[in-house]
Amino acid sequence: MFIRELTARFRSHTMSPVDVAEAALDRMQRQEPSLHAWADWDRGRVLGQAEEAHKRYQQDVNPPPLLGVPMGVKDLYDTAGYPTRLGTEWRAAPVPVPQDARLVSAFREAGAMVMGKTRLLEFAYGIVNPQDGSCRNPWNPDRTAGGSSGGSAAAVAAGQILLGLGSDTGGSIRIPAAYTGVVGLKPTYGTWPLEGVFPLSWSLDHAGPLVPSVDDLTVVLEVLGERAVEFRDRPRLGVDWGWIERVMGNMPVYVRFREAVLRLPADLVEAQWTDSGHAEMVMMTLIMSEASAIHRRYPARDRVYYAPLTRLQLDVGEQILAIDYIDACRLQRQIRVGFEQLMRLHGLHGFLTPTVPFVAPVQDPVLADGGDGSLESAFTGPFNVTGHPALTLPYDILDGLPLGLQVVGRWGRDQELAALSRQLERSLAFTPLAS
Repeated sequence: MFIRELTARFRSHTMSPVDVAEAALDRMQRQEPSLHAWADWDRGRVLGQAEEAHKRYQQDVNPPPLLGVPMGVKDLYDTAGYPTRLGTEWRAAPVPVPQDARLVSAFREAGAMVMGKTRLLEFAYGIVNPQDGSCRNPWNPDRTAGGSSGGSAAAVAAGQILLGLGSDTGGSIRIPAAYTGVVGLKPTYGTWPLEGVFPLSWSLDHAGPLVPSVDDLTVVLEVLGERAVEFRDRPRLGVDWGWIERVMGNMPVYVRFREAVLRLPADLVEAQWTDSGHAEMVMMTLIMSEASAIHRRYPARDRVYYAPLTRLQLDVGEQILAIDYIDACRLQRQIRVGFEQLMRLHGLHGFLTPTVPFVAPVQDPVLADGGDGSLESAFTGPFNVTGHPALTLPYDILDGLPLGLQVVGRWGRDQELAALSRQLERSLAFTPLAS
Protein backbone atom coordinates (compact mmCIF):
# COMPACT_ATOMS: atom_id res chain seq x y z
CA MET A 1 0.00 0.00 0.00
CA PHE A 2 1.25 3.49 -0.90
CA ILE A 3 0.17 6.92 0.37
CA ARG A 4 -1.89 8.04 -2.64
CA GLU A 5 -3.67 4.69 -2.82
CA LEU A 6 -4.47 4.72 0.89
CA THR A 7 -5.82 8.29 0.97
CA ALA A 8 -7.86 7.62 -2.18
CA ARG A 9 -9.54 4.71 -0.40
CA PHE A 10 -10.19 6.90 2.62
CA ARG A 11 -11.82 9.56 0.42
CA SER A 12 -13.99 6.96 -1.33
CA HIS A 13 -14.96 5.53 2.08
CA THR A 14 -13.85 2.03 1.03
CA MET A 15 -11.37 2.00 3.90
CA SER A 16 -11.36 3.68 7.31
CA PRO A 17 -8.42 5.25 9.18
CA VAL A 18 -9.64 3.39 12.26
CA ASP A 19 -9.31 0.03 10.50
CA VAL A 20 -5.83 1.00 9.24
CA ALA A 21 -4.72 2.13 12.69
CA GLU A 22 -5.99 -1.05 14.35
CA ALA A 23 -4.31 -3.24 11.73
CA ALA A 24 -1.03 -1.31 12.10
CA LEU A 25 -1.13 -1.54 15.90
CA ASP A 26 -1.83 -5.26 15.73
CA ARG A 27 1.08 -5.73 13.32
CA MET A 28 3.37 -3.67 15.55
CA GLN A 29 2.39 -5.75 18.58
CA ARG A 30 2.93 -9.02 16.70
CA GLN A 31 6.24 -8.09 15.07
CA GLU A 32 7.81 -6.02 17.81
CA PRO A 33 9.43 -8.89 19.75
CA SER A 34 11.53 -9.78 16.70
CA LEU A 35 12.02 -6.31 15.16
CA HIS A 36 12.49 -4.11 18.25
CA ALA A 37 11.57 -1.11 16.08
CA TRP A 38 9.53 0.95 18.54
CA ALA A 39 10.67 2.86 21.60
CA ASP A 40 7.14 3.89 22.62
CA TRP A 41 3.55 3.92 21.45
CA ASP A 42 0.13 4.52 22.98
CA ARG A 43 -2.76 2.53 21.51
CA GLY A 44 -5.42 4.84 22.93
CA ARG A 45 -3.74 7.95 21.56
CA VAL A 46 -3.35 6.35 18.11
CA LEU A 47 -6.97 5.27 17.93
CA GLY A 48 -8.09 8.74 19.02
CA GLN A 49 -6.23 10.22 16.05
CA ALA A 50 -7.75 7.60 13.75
CA GLU A 51 -11.30 8.35 14.88
CA GLU A 52 -10.74 12.07 14.35
CA ALA A 53 -9.38 11.37 10.86
CA HIS A 54 -12.42 9.22 10.07
CA LYS A 55 -14.75 12.05 11.10
CA ARG A 56 -12.85 14.55 8.95
CA TYR A 57 -13.18 12.30 5.90
CA GLN A 58 -16.94 12.28 6.51
CA GLN A 59 -17.08 16.08 6.74
CA ASP A 60 -14.21 17.67 4.74
CA VAL A 61 -14.50 18.14 0.99
CA ASN A 62 -10.73 18.66 0.70
CA PRO A 63 -9.07 16.73 3.51
CA PRO A 64 -5.37 17.29 4.28
CA PRO A 65 -3.01 15.25 2.04
CA LEU A 66 -1.80 12.83 4.74
CA LEU A 67 -5.02 12.50 6.69
CA GLY A 68 -5.01 9.07 8.34
CA VAL A 69 -1.57 8.05 7.03
CA PRO A 70 0.37 6.15 9.71
CA MET A 71 3.71 7.76 10.60
CA GLY A 72 6.57 6.83 12.95
CA VAL A 73 8.86 9.43 14.52
CA LYS A 74 12.51 8.74 15.31
CA ASP A 75 12.98 9.13 19.04
CA LEU A 76 15.29 12.08 18.46
CA TYR A 77 12.34 14.35 17.58
CA ASP A 78 10.25 15.93 20.32
CA THR A 79 6.70 14.58 20.03
CA ALA A 80 4.00 15.96 22.31
CA GLY A 81 2.87 13.49 24.95
CA TYR A 82 5.92 11.23 24.58
CA PRO A 83 9.31 11.43 26.29
CA THR A 84 12.32 11.91 24.00
CA ARG A 85 14.57 9.02 25.07
CA LEU A 86 17.29 9.42 22.41
CA GLY A 87 18.15 5.72 22.33
CA THR A 88 19.89 5.89 25.69
CA GLU A 89 19.32 4.61 29.23
CA TRP A 90 18.14 7.29 31.63
CA ARG A 91 18.99 7.42 35.34
CA ALA A 92 15.43 8.63 35.96
CA ALA A 93 12.52 8.19 33.56
CA PRO A 94 12.37 11.13 31.12
CA VAL A 95 9.15 13.11 31.18
CA PRO A 96 6.81 13.57 28.18
CA VAL A 97 7.52 16.74 26.23
CA PRO A 98 4.80 19.40 25.86
CA GLN A 99 5.13 20.18 22.15
CA ASP A 100 6.15 18.72 18.81
CA ALA A 101 9.30 19.33 16.87
CA ARG A 102 8.55 21.64 13.95
CA LEU A 103 8.51 18.82 11.38
CA VAL A 104 6.28 16.60 13.51
CA SER A 105 3.87 19.52 13.82
CA ALA A 106 3.91 20.07 10.04
CA PHE A 107 3.06 16.46 9.30
CA ARG A 108 0.36 16.39 11.99
CA GLU A 109 -1.19 19.47 10.35
CA ALA A 110 -1.14 17.52 7.08
CA GLY A 111 -3.17 14.82 8.84
CA ALA A 112 -0.56 12.13 9.54
CA MET A 113 -1.27 9.79 12.46
CA VAL A 114 1.69 9.52 14.82
CA MET A 115 1.87 5.81 15.69
CA GLY A 116 4.70 6.29 18.18
CA LYS A 117 8.45 6.81 18.58
CA THR A 118 10.90 4.60 16.67
CA ARG A 119 14.22 3.29 17.95
CA LEU A 120 17.64 4.66 17.08
CA LEU A 121 21.29 4.22 17.90
CA GLU A 122 22.29 6.10 21.04
CA PHE A 123 22.02 9.86 20.41
CA ALA A 124 22.20 8.91 16.67
CA TYR A 125 25.95 8.53 17.20
CA GLY A 126 26.56 5.09 15.72
CA ILE A 127 26.48 2.97 18.88
CA VAL A 128 23.77 0.69 20.29
CA ASN A 129 23.24 1.29 23.97
CA PRO A 130 23.29 -2.32 25.28
CA GLN A 131 20.43 -1.55 27.66
CA ASP A 132 18.25 -0.33 24.80
CA GLY A 133 19.14 -2.97 22.22
CA SER A 134 19.43 -2.91 18.44
CA CYS A 135 16.70 -2.75 15.83
CA ARG A 136 16.37 -5.81 13.61
CA ASN A 137 15.72 -6.21 9.90
CA PRO A 138 12.28 -7.35 8.62
CA TRP A 139 13.96 -9.24 5.76
CA ASN A 140 15.95 -11.29 8.27
CA PRO A 141 15.71 -10.51 12.01
CA ASP A 142 19.19 -11.98 12.50
CA ARG A 143 20.49 -8.87 10.67
CA THR A 144 20.44 -5.24 11.76
CA ALA A 145 18.04 -2.69 10.30
CA GLY A 146 20.93 -0.23 10.40
CA GLY A 147 21.37 3.10 12.04
CA SER A 148 20.79 5.39 13.29
CA SER A 149 17.21 5.60 11.92
CA GLY A 150 16.75 1.83 12.01
CA GLY A 151 13.40 1.83 13.77
CA SER A 152 11.75 4.05 11.17
CA ALA A 153 13.27 1.99 8.34
CA ALA A 154 12.17 -1.34 9.82
CA ALA A 155 8.63 -0.10 10.49
CA VAL A 156 8.23 1.13 6.89
CA ALA A 157 9.72 -2.07 5.43
CA ALA A 158 7.46 -4.22 7.60
CA GLY A 159 4.35 -2.37 6.40
CA GLN A 160 3.52 -0.89 9.81
CA ILE A 161 3.75 2.73 8.64
CA LEU A 162 3.94 4.60 5.33
CA LEU A 163 6.15 7.43 6.57
CA GLY A 164 9.05 7.33 8.98
CA LEU A 165 10.89 10.43 10.12
CA GLY A 166 14.64 10.03 10.47
CA SER A 167 17.82 12.06 10.66
CA ASP A 168 21.01 11.76 8.62
CA THR A 169 24.45 13.04 9.63
CA GLY A 170 26.65 10.52 7.81
CA GLY A 171 24.06 8.24 6.20
CA SER A 172 21.62 7.52 9.03
CA ILE A 173 18.54 7.64 6.78
CA ARG A 174 20.03 6.16 3.62
CA ILE A 175 21.95 3.27 5.24
CA PRO A 176 18.97 1.72 7.09
CA ALA A 177 16.74 2.41 4.07
CA ALA A 178 19.19 0.46 1.89
CA TYR A 179 19.42 -2.40 4.40
CA THR A 180 15.63 -2.74 4.59
CA GLY A 181 14.66 -2.12 0.96
CA VAL A 182 12.83 1.21 1.28
CA VAL A 183 13.36 4.72 -0.09
CA GLY A 184 15.19 7.21 2.12
CA LEU A 185 15.99 10.84 1.35
CA LYS A 186 18.60 13.16 2.79
CA PRO A 187 17.27 16.53 1.58
CA THR A 188 19.41 19.49 0.59
CA TYR A 189 21.15 20.79 3.71
CA GLY A 190 19.08 23.36 5.57
CA THR A 191 15.79 22.80 3.76
CA TRP A 192 14.07 20.67 6.43
CA PRO A 193 13.77 22.39 9.83
CA LEU A 194 15.58 20.84 12.79
CA GLU A 195 13.87 22.71 15.64
CA GLY A 196 12.98 20.16 18.30
CA VAL A 197 15.35 17.51 16.91
CA PHE A 198 18.28 16.65 19.20
CA PRO A 199 21.50 17.56 17.33
CA LEU A 200 24.56 15.47 16.59
CA SER A 201 26.56 17.78 14.29
CA TRP A 202 25.13 21.14 13.24
CA SER A 203 27.31 21.21 10.11
CA LEU A 204 26.04 17.85 8.83
CA ASP A 205 22.63 17.10 10.38
CA HIS A 206 19.69 16.62 8.02
CA ALA A 207 16.10 15.64 8.85
CA GLY A 208 14.35 13.49 6.26
CA PRO A 209 11.81 10.77 5.41
CA LEU A 210 11.78 7.01 4.85
CA VAL A 211 8.90 5.79 2.65
CA PRO A 212 7.92 2.71 0.59
CA SER A 213 8.35 4.35 -2.85
CA VAL A 214 9.52 7.48 -4.66
CA ASP A 215 5.90 8.47 -5.36
CA ASP A 216 5.36 8.53 -1.58
CA LEU A 217 8.41 10.76 -1.32
CA THR A 218 6.87 13.18 -3.83
CA VAL A 219 3.74 13.44 -1.66
CA VAL A 220 5.85 14.15 1.43
CA LEU A 221 7.83 16.88 -0.35
CA GLU A 222 4.60 18.50 -1.53
CA VAL A 223 3.41 18.66 2.09
CA LEU A 224 6.48 20.74 2.87
CA GLY A 225 5.75 23.13 0.02
CA GLU A 226 7.92 21.69 -2.75
CA ARG A 227 5.96 21.53 -5.98
CA ALA A 228 6.14 18.21 -7.85
CA VAL A 229 7.91 18.28 -11.20
CA GLU A 230 7.98 16.01 -14.21
CA PHE A 231 11.31 14.73 -15.51
CA ARG A 232 10.95 14.25 -19.25
CA ASP A 233 14.60 14.33 -20.32
CA ARG A 234 16.75 11.28 -20.78
CA PRO A 235 18.77 11.32 -17.55
CA ARG A 236 22.44 12.20 -17.71
CA LEU A 237 24.06 10.43 -14.76
CA GLY A 238 27.62 10.61 -13.48
CA VAL A 239 29.54 7.67 -12.02
CA ASP A 240 33.05 7.77 -10.59
CA TRP A 241 33.98 4.15 -11.28
CA GLY A 242 37.51 4.67 -10.00
CA TRP A 243 36.31 5.87 -6.59
CA ILE A 244 33.81 3.03 -6.29
CA GLU A 245 36.40 0.42 -7.22
CA ARG A 246 38.93 1.84 -4.75
CA VAL A 247 36.38 1.56 -1.94
CA MET A 248 34.87 -1.81 -2.87
CA GLY A 249 37.32 -3.75 -5.02
CA ASN A 250 35.43 -6.69 -6.48
CA MET A 251 32.94 -7.10 -3.63
CA PRO A 252 29.67 -8.84 -4.60
CA VAL A 253 27.67 -5.63 -4.15
CA TYR A 254 29.94 -3.87 -6.67
CA VAL A 255 29.18 -6.51 -9.30
CA ARG A 256 25.40 -6.13 -8.76
CA PHE A 257 25.64 -2.33 -8.73
CA ARG A 258 27.56 -2.22 -12.01
CA GLU A 259 25.09 -4.60 -13.69
CA ALA A 260 22.13 -2.49 -12.53
CA VAL A 261 23.64 0.85 -13.54
CA LEU A 262 24.55 -0.34 -17.03
CA ARG A 263 20.91 -1.36 -17.57
CA LEU A 264 19.45 2.02 -16.61
CA PRO A 265 17.68 4.06 -19.32
CA ALA A 266 20.18 6.90 -19.00
CA ASP A 267 23.31 8.41 -20.50
CA LEU A 268 26.21 7.46 -18.21
CA VAL A 269 29.16 9.80 -17.82
CA GLU A 270 32.50 8.95 -16.21
CA ALA A 271 32.78 11.83 -13.71
CA GLN A 272 35.84 11.75 -11.48
CA TRP A 273 35.27 13.47 -8.15
CA THR A 274 38.74 14.30 -6.86
CA ASP A 275 37.52 15.48 -3.44
CA SER A 276 35.87 12.17 -2.51
CA GLY A 277 38.98 11.05 -0.64
CA HIS A 278 38.99 14.12 1.61
CA ALA A 279 35.31 14.01 2.50
CA GLU A 280 35.50 11.20 5.08
CA MET A 281 38.22 12.99 7.07
CA VAL A 282 36.18 16.19 7.02
CA MET A 283 33.02 14.35 8.08
CA MET A 284 34.68 12.59 11.02
CA THR A 285 36.38 15.76 12.26
CA LEU A 286 33.12 17.71 12.14
CA ILE A 287 30.97 14.99 13.72
CA MET A 288 33.34 14.11 16.53
CA SER A 289 34.19 17.68 17.55
CA GLU A 290 30.64 19.04 17.24
CA ALA A 291 29.05 16.06 19.01
CA SER A 292 31.47 16.50 21.91
CA ALA A 293 30.69 20.21 22.09
CA ILE A 294 26.94 19.50 22.15
CA HIS A 295 27.16 16.83 24.83
CA ARG A 296 29.64 18.81 26.92
CA ARG A 297 26.99 21.42 27.59
CA TYR A 298 23.99 19.07 27.49
CA PRO A 299 22.63 18.59 31.04
CA ALA A 300 21.58 14.99 30.35
CA ARG A 301 25.24 13.98 30.29
CA ASP A 302 24.76 13.72 34.05
CA ARG A 303 21.35 12.05 33.72
CA VAL A 304 21.97 9.19 31.29
CA TYR A 305 24.07 6.04 31.23
CA TYR A 306 26.11 6.37 28.06
CA ALA A 307 27.19 3.22 26.27
CA PRO A 308 30.96 2.87 26.81
CA LEU A 309 31.77 3.35 23.12
CA THR A 310 29.59 6.46 22.89
CA ARG A 311 31.41 7.99 25.84
CA LEU A 312 34.73 7.02 24.28
CA GLN A 313 33.79 8.80 21.03
CA LEU A 314 32.79 11.89 22.99
CA ASP A 315 36.07 11.83 24.90
CA VAL A 316 38.07 11.47 21.66
CA GLY A 317 36.16 14.36 20.10
CA GLU A 318 37.23 16.63 22.94
CA GLN A 319 40.86 16.07 21.94
CA ILE A 320 40.44 17.44 18.39
CA LEU A 321 42.43 20.65 17.98
CA ALA A 322 40.65 23.88 17.10
CA ILE A 323 42.91 24.38 14.08
CA ASP A 324 41.93 20.93 12.75
CA TYR A 325 38.26 21.75 13.18
CA ILE A 326 38.71 25.09 11.40
CA ASP A 327 40.54 23.34 8.55
CA ALA A 328 37.65 20.86 8.26
CA CYS A 329 35.12 23.71 8.03
CA ARG A 330 37.17 25.38 5.31
CA LEU A 331 37.54 22.11 3.39
CA GLN A 332 33.82 21.43 3.68
CA ARG A 333 33.06 24.62 1.77
CA GLN A 334 35.62 23.73 -0.90
CA ILE A 335 34.26 20.19 -1.28
CA ARG A 336 30.68 21.47 -1.59
CA VAL A 337 31.62 23.95 -4.31
CA GLY A 338 33.79 21.37 -6.07
CA PHE A 339 31.00 18.81 -6.29
CA GLU A 340 28.54 21.37 -7.63
CA GLN A 341 31.09 22.36 -10.26
CA LEU A 342 31.51 18.68 -11.20
CA MET A 343 27.75 18.35 -11.74
CA ARG A 344 27.65 21.48 -13.90
CA LEU A 345 30.80 20.66 -15.87
CA HIS A 346 29.33 17.36 -17.07
CA GLY A 347 25.74 18.60 -17.32
CA LEU A 348 24.59 15.94 -14.86
CA HIS A 349 21.07 15.44 -13.57
CA GLY A 350 22.33 12.99 -10.97
CA PHE A 351 25.36 11.16 -9.62
CA LEU A 352 25.28 7.44 -8.77
CA THR A 353 27.01 5.29 -6.16
CA PRO A 354 26.13 2.19 -4.18
CA THR A 355 24.47 3.27 -0.93
CA VAL A 356 26.43 0.81 1.22
CA PRO A 357 29.20 -1.56 0.05
CA PHE A 358 27.58 -4.59 1.72
CA VAL A 359 24.19 -6.00 2.71
CA ALA A 360 22.84 -5.59 6.24
CA PRO A 361 25.33 -7.08 8.71
CA VAL A 362 24.47 -8.91 11.91
CA GLN A 363 25.35 -5.91 14.09
CA ASP A 364 25.78 -2.20 13.43
CA PRO A 365 29.42 -1.37 12.67
CA VAL A 366 31.10 1.13 14.99
CA LEU A 367 31.28 4.55 13.32
CA ALA A 368 34.95 5.37 13.88
CA ASP A 369 36.58 1.92 13.96
CA GLY A 370 38.47 2.36 10.68
CA GLY A 371 36.95 -0.90 9.36
CA ASP A 372 33.34 -1.71 8.49
CA GLY A 373 32.15 1.39 10.35
CA SER A 374 34.08 3.66 8.00
CA LEU A 375 33.25 1.53 4.98
CA GLU A 376 29.53 1.63 5.77
CA SER A 377 29.35 5.41 5.29
CA ALA A 378 31.98 5.64 2.54
CA PHE A 379 29.40 6.68 -0.09
CA THR A 380 26.79 8.38 2.10
CA GLY A 381 28.95 10.57 4.35
CA PRO A 382 30.53 12.63 1.55
CA PHE A 383 27.12 14.04 0.63
CA ASN A 384 26.46 15.13 4.19
CA VAL A 385 29.67 17.10 3.74
CA THR A 386 28.51 18.64 0.45
CA GLY A 387 24.89 18.98 1.60
CA HIS A 388 23.48 17.91 -1.78
CA PRO A 389 20.19 15.99 -1.80
CA ALA A 390 20.73 12.23 -1.93
CA LEU A 391 18.34 9.31 -1.81
CA THR A 392 18.59 5.55 -1.86
CA LEU A 393 16.49 3.26 -4.05
CA PRO A 394 16.22 -0.50 -3.51
CA TYR A 395 17.24 -2.27 -6.70
CA ASP A 396 18.23 -5.93 -6.12
CA ILE A 397 18.50 -8.79 -3.64
CA LEU A 398 21.74 -10.44 -2.54
CA ASP A 399 21.76 -13.34 -0.06
CA GLY A 400 18.10 -12.64 0.69
CA LEU A 401 18.74 -9.00 1.60
CA PRO A 402 18.06 -5.78 -0.35
CA LEU A 403 20.66 -3.54 -1.99
CA GLY A 404 20.48 0.24 -2.29
CA LEU A 405 21.40 2.53 -5.19
CA GLN A 406 22.26 6.10 -4.14
CA VAL A 407 21.21 8.95 -6.44
CA VAL A 408 22.62 12.40 -5.65
CA GLY A 409 20.88 15.43 -7.09
CA ARG A 410 21.63 19.06 -7.83
CA TRP A 411 21.69 21.51 -4.93
CA GLY A 412 18.21 22.58 -3.87
CA ARG A 413 16.42 20.46 -6.49
CA ASP A 414 14.93 17.80 -4.26
CA GLN A 415 11.73 17.38 -6.30
CA GLU A 416 13.80 17.08 -9.49
CA LEU A 417 15.79 14.34 -7.76
CA ALA A 418 12.53 12.62 -6.83
CA ALA A 419 11.20 12.85 -10.40
CA LEU A 420 14.46 11.49 -11.81
CA SER A 421 14.51 8.69 -9.25
CA ARG A 422 10.93 7.74 -10.07
CA GLN A 423 12.07 7.03 -13.63
CA LEU A 424 14.92 4.89 -12.33
CA GLU A 425 12.65 3.13 -9.84
CA ARG A 426 10.32 2.04 -12.65
CA SER A 427 13.19 0.54 -14.63
CA LEU A 428 14.61 -1.24 -11.58
CA ALA A 429 11.21 -2.83 -10.79
CA PHE A 430 12.07 -3.78 -7.20
CA THR A 431 9.34 -5.55 -5.18
CA PRO A 432 9.11 -4.25 -1.57
CA LEU A 433 8.84 -6.71 1.30
CA ALA A 434 5.43 -5.38 2.38
CA SER A 435 3.98 -4.94 -1.14
